[in-house]
Amino acid sequence: MKLRSLAALMLAFVLCFCLAACKVVDNSDGTSNNSSSNQGNTDMDGPAAKGEVKYKFLKVGKSPCTIIRTQNSTVIIDAASEDQGGDIVTYLNEKAVTTVDYLIVTNFSKTCIGGVPTLLQAAGITVKNIYEPSYAKDSSAYTSYKNALAAVGITPIKIAGDTSITVDDLQIKFLPPLKDYSSALDENDEGNSVALSISHGNARFLYTSRVAGDRVTELISQIGDTKYDFITVPNYGRYDAKYETLFNAISAKNAVIFASAKNPPETSMIQLLDNANIKYYVTRDGGVEASSDGTAFTIKQ
Repeated sequence: MKLRSLAALMLAFVLCFCLAACKVVDNSDGTSNNSSSNQGNTDMDGPAAKGEVKYKFLKVGKSPCTIIRTQNSTVIIDAASEDQGGDIVTYLNEKAVTTVDYLIVTNFSKTCIGGVPTLLQAAGITVKNIYEPSYAKDSSAYTSYKNALAAVGITPIKIAGDTSITVDDLQIKFLPPLKDYSSALDENDEGNSVALSISHGNARFLYTSRVAGDRVTELISQIGDTKYDFITVPNYGRYDAKYETLFNAISAKNAVIFASAKNPPETSMIQLLDNANIKYYVTRDGGVEASSDGTAFTIKQ
């Protein structure tokens, strides 16, 4: 009888151990191509330490919103749609962020500027500087955006030519269009989109905004021989044959796609990423976090 009890106890112990092990190796983190990059327990969503840069790609539908934190500053790239403005404010409040040093608008589509009025009106949050593209747009979202800026007395800085800003150890270089795209013809803001080349030491991140068509060819020429570790996939994962050349040119290994369940990345785009051996994370599956120590990126979802 004692032997049976001992055997039962040992069996129970083994079963518990196996279940715990299975839980540890279950990386159901939403990485869409079943891959992960340095997934761990590192807190990449808290304040950045000296010499560190942290990125948060929010889950806000197919709309983009990237929050970058250095030791002393906060940068927001695009502010999602009108319905998601409150999500951005909630995140900043949860992280005790009271000052946005730079808000960078890469194009005037409603999915990038819709949340700006809510952000500017939020109690306890101050936006110091806004950079915006050098074109205008005839849309209700653009009108609301401009009215919100006027209400708080902010005059945005136009992005034109060779412009860059330095935030602690981070350098953000603006890559605006090289030619004038008519806003009337550029309905989806694909030509007028400003890309961003972001460097932290030797760790480089390319924010591609909504670039598509001829604008992709322009961007490749602007990048030159620069290689990147990490990118955002252009235009919410919509396919464009020119992206294959872009992916080959930058040699990135990791990417984030802003997409939703209703608007998932296109299959052809996923195939391009797979062909280029780029691991991708889709915000549809949860917010993506990344950190840089100036040498390499650590990414988790």
